[in-house]
Amino acid sequence: MARKGKVLVLSVDRDDDLGAKAGVKGPIIGEKNNIEAASRLLLADASESDGNAIFEAVRQFRSLPEAADVVTITGHKSRGFKSDQEIARQLDMVFEKFPDSEGVFLITDGEDDEQILPLIQARKKIVSRKILIVKQSRQLEKSYFVLKEALKDPTFARLVFGLPGIILLFIAIFQDLGLQFVFFAAGLYLLFRGLGFEEPVIRWIHDFKSTTSPERASFPLYVGAFLILVLSIWSGWEQLKAYTAESVLLQLAAFADGAALLFVAGSVLFLIGRIGDMHFSKEYAKIRRYALFLVSLLIVWFVIIQAIALVFGRIVLDEFLGYLVLAFIGSIISSSIIKRIYAEKYVVSRIKKDLEVYKRSGVYVGTVDSVNKASRTFVIREKNRKEPAKFSQVLTVEDYVIVK
Repeated sequence: MARKGKVLVLSVDRDDDLGAKAGVKGPIIGEKNNIEAASRLLLADASESDGNAIFEAVRQFRSLPEAADVVTITGHKSRGFKSDQEIARQLDMVFEKFPDSEGVFLITDGEDDEQILPLIQARKKIVSRKILIVKQSRQLEKSYFVLKEALKDPTFARLVFGLPGIILLFIAIFQDLGLQFVFFAAGLYLLFRGLGFEEPVIRWIHDFKSTTSPERASFPLYVGAFLILVLSIWSGWEQLKAYTAESVLLQLAAFADGAALLFVAGSVLFLIGRIGDMHFSKEYAKIRRYALFLVSLLIVWFVIIQAIALVFGRIVLDEFLGYLVLAFIGSIISSSIIKRIYAEKYVVSRIKKDLEVYKRSGVYVGTVDSVNKASRTFVIREKNRKEPAKFSQVLTVEDYVIVK
């Protein structure tokens, strides 16, 4: 007998382990279908937390009389925009099937919650949420096994092996500076990690590896950039040697004076390579990001060399303030030019009728109904409703349009 409840019990497999390991496509609707899907997934990989989350969703469905049904939706193995787009599409399908549902009881394993929650909340309210933590047996709690498994975790391994590795490298390279510099480097790494900068950097490194190949024309640029960056450190170190008896401020200024030009040159080569790779891989939104970063880098370099000149007495404070104003104006003008060029090349020339339009969060907005390049506007159509939009709202155009 069909239930008359108003709440959907929902489980989300964002990286589509169900599809990859069990050959099951979402959305999976109904108690029987979910039990079968979870069983197939756990038979394929008994350690999968998604399978346990689905069984927990079924258990909660059975115990809640107000639950209308139990549903599992799947994303994409990339865990990025494609995954969010697929989740948004399946959510729309599910809520069309259950138009009277008033909310969602979300069951998760705690992973990717920050990405999943906005997609659901944009459509229905989350009336309750449970994070499932899979318990380990006593045998697994033996110290050897725990340590062995922990070292498989990249985050834990980076701390156990990465930090001592950094310390040993600095001792070998900068042994003349003694332990003070080593402690400084270790403290900087821990501060970097504690402030939450490590994960974005790791994601960026993975992104860099996935979009880079020795076969591409950009690869020599990366090699050259790396060598120049190493030379910049050496140049700064050589400059610093002449000021070892001076104050810390003068030492920092001396190191920056020796390293700045080569550092910027290497960074510019690297960013040019990234812009080329992003064009090749059709990740057009990142082209604008790297181009703006390139401009910011040059502006910051200009400010730093003026600050160095101020420290060494080559210019006075009034001149330095004037250079700051000049840098501010240059930043505004150059950023506007880059945004304009990006819009002309990657938005105006690519936006076409009938392309699907999505919000940055993955929420479906509609399709492009018409485009007016003269007024730099377009019209979004959703069912019988039409809404005007500006080209300035567009973040990127690929086989779909993403807007702010």
